[in-house]
Amino acid sequence: MSTTGSTLTRTQQAPVGAQQMHIAMIAPPYFDVPPSAYGGIETVVADLIDALVGRGHKVTLIGAGSHATRAQRFISTYDVGPADRLGEPMPEMVHAAKAASILDRLDVDVIHDHTMAGPLMARGRLTPTVVTAHGPVRGDSGEYYRALGDTVQLIAISNAQRSMAPDLPWMATVHNAIRAETFPFKAQKEEFALFLGRFHPEKAPHMPSTRPGRRGFPSCWPASARSQSSVRISCARSSRELAPTSPSTGLPTRRPSGGCWPAPRACYSRSAGRSRSDWS
Repeated sequence: MSTTGSTLTRTQQAPVGAQQMHIAMIAPPYFDVPPSAYGGIETVVADLIDALVGRGHKVTLIGAGSHATRAQRFISTYDVGPADRLGEPMPEMVHAAKAASILDRLDVDVIHDHTMAGPLMARGRLTPTVVTAHGPVRGDSGEYYRALGDTVQLIAISNAQRSMAPDLPWMATVHNAIRAETFPFKAQKEEFALFLGRFHPEKAPHMPSTRPGRRGFPSCWPASARSQSSVRISCARSSRELAPTSPSTGLPTRRPSGGCWPAPRACYSRSAGRSRSDWS
């Protein structure tokens, strides 16, 4: 499923002589596609769908809530995505079971699954299934993909991810595509650097863009950042100290002078590969 390349535009067309396919795209069950706020996987899925349709393919999207993609057909497993249950296993299991029933009634050439539970339903399926691994492939996650064996073909989102478990049934490495127009070039930069996401070695927060450099950007490093599974923090231009937090909510009690924000105590990221964590 590497038809999108690394950038997307709505005007891309299929190469002359390219085979047109009917693709079933399986999104996670928690958010609309694309999401209105949080939802990195849903953003990637939406961009991928639009690029595939732009190249002449037919896409049936199976997700939750609503969609605003170019998919010719959308089938929802939840009227409203259970975002408040992110991290619980049951919504994924219900979604996977419903999606499998839907796929039994569809005539598609390939199934592209972006969920965790969905690939369990691929065994014995005649239609080929490719699965994008959106999170770590070590530990239990790696064992899970390893146990799936040749029932699916696995897509890596980076060479670094793939190198962590080279024995997995990788089919290709396809970097998460982006709409280039959403990241306009700016010759004159503002005097700050920003990191927004799960603060974990899997996200490479130690990369030079978030450390003091030639512009003198300060960096904000929680003492236990490398041992926590889910930390959201933004790093701006002055103080290295985190804002004080309320013992009852874990939320900042005031804006720090430097602009570094810690996450609430209850924090979950799907790519962390674990349930909600309570860190301090």
